[in-house]
Amino acid sequence: MKILTFPKHLRKQIDDGTAAHMSFQVFPKDNPEGGGKVHLYMPTGISVPDSAGYTSVDLGAIGAAKSAGTGEAEMTDADIAIGGLNLLKGKGGTAEAFSTTAGLEKGIVSNPFTNIAFQSTTVRTFAFTFKLVSESADEAEEARQIENFFRKNLYPKKLGVFALQYPPTFKIRFYTSGSDESKFLPFIQDCYLVNATTSYNETANIFHADGAPVETSIALSFQETKNLTRDDLYGTGEGYDQIRGK
Repeated sequence: MKILTFPKHLRKQIDDGTAAHMSFQVFPKDNPEGGGKVHLYMPTGISVPDSAGYTSVDLGAIGAAKSAGTGEAEMTDADIAIGGLNLLKGKGGTAEAFSTTAGLEKGIVSNPFTNIAFQSTTVRTFAFTFKLVSESADEAEEARQIENFFRKNLYPKKLGVFALQYPPTFKIRFYTSGSDESKFLPFIQDCYLVNATTSYNETANIFHADGAPVETSIALSFQETKNLTRDDLYGTGEGYDQIRGK
């Protein structure tokens, strides 16, 4: 398995277990053992977008019955009045107009007993930007191969006239030293690469003798393949489970 590394001196530091870095490995659909891998320096400003979706639900009469049944409150004259007005709602015409007008005059309204209902967690997206400034033509060639590694694996593969094979998934790992994943940095489940934007020589038009740009900037966005549960991240423990693709 070929491993691309930038900057090139990072390779020895990784082998010595002294360098913080990120690892990106592809897993094509037809190769569950995994394909190529890229090691890059640790970027700044790593963020984790955890979020969940909720919606509001009005329980209405059911909520009122539950509240009364648990003895949380006793029926009052206002409850009796609003109950009578609610009977007129939905009747249409004069009855409904009377109900609305009477409620306005008395200054009372029916408690909707609004509750919040969980819907789902949000599929997480992670963004990373790397500025690959090469000190030699060899290092610029490594940057070119890394750029093409990401672009190539964003696209599907043609399987026939109509059929396409899904693009490979990525396993993204953070290391602070050695070969063990960091327990302090994000644990990311399997992802698809959904955006790869490349810019050349953003700060100055300088090229190596062979025409390779000195500076290659790559902005990457990854999206996990599914929304997660607590079990996907933590299993039964308190720290990251660090087993992907379960």
